[in-house]
Amino acid sequence: MAPIGSSRHFMNQSGKHMHSDRKQVALVSGGNKGIGKETVRGLAERGYIVYMGSRDATGGERAREELALPASDIR
Repeated sequence: MAPIGSSRHFMNQSGKHMHSDRKQVALVSGGNKGIGKETVRGLAERGYIVYMGSRDATGGERAREELALPASDIR
């Protein structure tokens, strides 16, 4: 994964390297605890927009508040 602020390179379907400054988006189910929560943390630290799924709305909101980083975008 590319660090925050760095350029992102990827390969398109024809095998050519492409460049993108667009933000990466991730959806993490079970993001309010355990491995899911740590996955959310790691992706947010790397600049991803993270959508966090949780069975319990209260627990999900609590985890989102705990994971809030200055430049993070956790939804």
